[in-house]
Amino acid sequence: RQGILRACSIADDGSAPKDAVSLNNLDDWYEFHQAVLK
Repeated sequence: RQGILRACSIADDGSAPKDAVSLNNLDDWYEFHQAVLK
C-alpha cells in the first residue's frame, strides 16, 4: 500500500484508499501513464 501511494505521489493519510481494488486501480493507471507518457 505504501509503495503504491508513494509512487502515485499520494499522501498516506486518512483520505488515501485502503481497499485492494482501489489500490490496484491506482497502480494500473500509474503503470499505464508511465508507459504512455515516457
